[in-house]
Amino acid sequence: MKITQNQEQIAKELCLKLIEKDLFMRPSVDNSCDTYNNAVGKQVGIMYQAILSQVCNQTSLND
Repeated sequence: MKITQNQEQIAKELCLKLIEKDLFMRPSVDNSCDTYNNAVGKQVGIMYQAILSQVCNQTSLND
């Protein structure tokens, strides 16, 4: 299935809203900045893929 720019934009905006609401991993004293950034990056990437998948599924159901 081809992903449209609109679908990608929806997924990006939803991920940004989640980041703004601080819903991803929080830094701890034990985490270095790199460790924290890598962990959050992985979480955001996984969430982006999940959201994009759902957006694509919903779009195909509406067609």
